[in-house]
Amino acid sequence: MEKRTDSYAGLGRQILPYVSHQNPLLSFASRLMNKLLGERDFSGQEICHILLNCELQEGTRVIRAVDCRPYEQQGRSLRLQGDHDDGEVVGIYEKYLSRLPLHEELTYLDFLANWNTSKRDGRKWTRWSRQAKPRVLYYFPRYKSNPRHHQYDDFCRVKLMLAHSHRDPSELRKIDGIEYDSYASAAEVCYAKHQHPDDYYGTPDAEERRPDPDEFEEEFHEPELLEEDWLELARQLPDCAPSQEAIDLLGRRDIDIQYDWTPHVGRYADPGIVQGDYWRHFIEQHRLYMDVEDLPLDVRDTLNPEQRVVYDTFIGHFQSGSEEQILLHV
Repeated sequence: MEKRTDSYAGLGRQILPYVSHQNPLLSFASRLMNKLLGERDFSGQEICHILLNCELQEGTRVIRAVDCRPYEQQGRSLRLQGDHDDGEVVGIYEKYLSRLPLHEELTYLDFLANWNTSKRDGRKWTRWSRQAKPRVLYYFPRYKSNPRHHQYDDFCRVKLMLAHSHRDPSELRKIDGIEYDSYASAAEVCYAKHQHPDDYYGTPDAEERRPDPDEFEEEFHEPELLEEDWLELARQLPDCAPSQEAIDLLGRRDIDIQYDWTPHVGRYADPGIVQGDYWRHFIEQHRLYMDVEDLPLDVRDTLNPEQRVVYDTFIGHFQSGSEEQILLHV
């Protein structure tokens, strides 16, 4: 029998007493990632969700994964429908590159965050409602922004890919009609001449945030292993502060914005609903008159002690004239 797997909420409660107060978000994320790798066994259901590319969580904000690897290295997905009906699913980046001339000036960042591209026909693509917040983009992998690091050229390639409209990845090294030898050189010219909206991928030569030295127990020393993609993904830490959002999201979620509320308009038009006295007037207008049998007071002496307690409670509440609701568990 498969052992019951600890929930994410349970793991979070276990590490809360050890979260640093100086940088709580980074401390909590680092400890939770290490807890998942070191102590938590993933259930068969979660593994099936990962293999079948199913969602492991749901939230009020839509999260879209963005593959930042070079175009020729990006994976391709297959839709399994039958013995001979399997078909390849068009990737999100490939869909952007093959967009219609109608969306020629559309940048990849705007395409990912603000457009509904679920329709195959590009003419039916629509921008999300103004009330809907942009999609949260989850980038992977995140290349180093240090100009002295060997990943810096890939970092610049991703920045150019998000900011400049293009139809072929080879066009990213061309700025204002001039083609440069590397993505880093093209990005330097772009930073000097252009202004683009924040893509939240990172800032060039920004100091990398690291967890506190005491975040990890010294008695545990993992052996040096060859880093694989899933290991890098598991230990990836957030490198930007969370955006502050209003807690009361009811009415502004995607499901609320996209729903057609027309049939509900005017259904509850009574002014008493708005003023808060609807039920009080309704009860006064529809009083219940019950037939009650009158019994002599001597009958109460036949009640057992438990019944007498209930009787005295109700009689006392009635004689006090209190309008408050009586709460009694029998």
